[in-house]
Amino acid sequence: YVIAAVVVGGTSLSGGEGKMLGTLTGAFTIAVIQNGMNLTNVESYTQKVVLGLVILGAVLLDKIRHAP
Repeated sequence: YVIAAVVVGGTSLSGGEGKMLGTLTGAFTIAVIQNGMNLTNVESYTQKVVLGLVILGAVLLDKIRHAP
């Protein structure tokens, strides 16, 4: 979950600097999503898929944002 929080917080995986506030925001976002899925009794497999999709979305947004 740590890598997910950092990526969702805006740190580029292709080399770059992250900000502490971005990482905290990413961690908060991941925690809210996880807690919401736990409260609604979503299966653990589905929770992992959703987390993967969130990471994938964050990486894609980073690539679009830094495209030449």
